[in-house]
Amino acid sequence: MTEQATLTVDVYIRNVTVHDDHDLGPAKGEFDISFVTSASPVSSDPSSRSGTRWTGTVTSGATYDVGAWTGPATIAAGRSLLLAGAGEEQDRFRNDALRGGLTYLSAEQGWGAGRWWRTTNGKDFDFLFYVARVEGEASPGGAGAPDYPGASADAPGPSAPTRDEYFAAFGAPLDNA
Repeated sequence: MTEQATLTVDVYIRNVTVHDDHDLGPAKGEFDISFVTSASPVSSDPSSRSGTRWTGTVTSGATYDVGAWTGPATIAAGRSLLLAGAGEEQDRFRNDALRGGLTYLSAEQGWGAGRWWRTTNGKDFDFLFYVARVEGEASPGGAGAPDYPGASADAPGPSAPTRDEYFAAFGAPLDNA
């Protein structure tokens, strides 16, 4: 890949696979989660961060469609693309913090553009995603879902993401994490 000063990407979140719905017994969990795309180390430039939110009633071990683009984020040479999922499981008396997958994609990996990836390090859920290059002013978000060939690569990232890594992605600590 030719070195570029910057690359603007948009990330499509296809689905989430729930590991722990945080509800005892046969009840289902109520997930309210966000996916954030940003440059890492985090930049003060607002164009280097984007995100989307998903809510759903979930059961441990099941996979659920998300079907949303995070929106364009611009990544400068020398930085990585940081993508993370986190949120809360909504309960009547106490909400539990949720930690999803977290990945770093470097310039050497083309910031992941043009490939399907799956996180493998989420404590509570993991997700399948696609990184698309944004050409000019046209973000791929208006074009619908990218074609999924049925295969993905394991996204690179820490085996057990830390609170600090989630803080970097979201710009705020995760409560009860």
